[in-house]
Amino acid sequence: EIRIPWKLLFFISLSAAVKDHEINVARSVDAGIPTQVWHLFGGLLEMNAIQTSPPLLFMTLAHFLYVNACMKGEECIPTTWDIFYEKWGYMLIFWNFAGVPFSYCYSSLYLLNRSLDNNPIDHSTVY
Repeated sequence: EIRIPWKLLFFISLSAAVKDHEINVARSVDAGIPTQVWHLFGGLLEMNAIQTSPPLLFMTLAHFLYVNACMKGEECIPTTWDIFYEKWGYMLIFWNFAGVPFSYCYSSLYLLNRSLDNNPIDHSTVY
């Protein structure tokens, strides 16, 4: 009951972070600012620097950690009584597939929309 929806939530957050990175790289190129390149493993691997906003990276990390905990502790979830005996399981399954990933991702999508409007959320240096 948790395998598919929670992974879907993580992939929605990850796709928002990737889209934010693409937008920020395109803005840098349009402004004439060269993108930073990281040289890893003694120059064997070159990778563009991550330009995703920190709040969106935080949400992606939070969703990853939650999905990781769910996958590791899945066997600890007891079998739900209402699915087998009370025949109420359709509502539970519907919420898991329709509600969990598509309502819990609003924070990531909000941060992406703020970035699309060129008004990202920034924190002070003290934060």
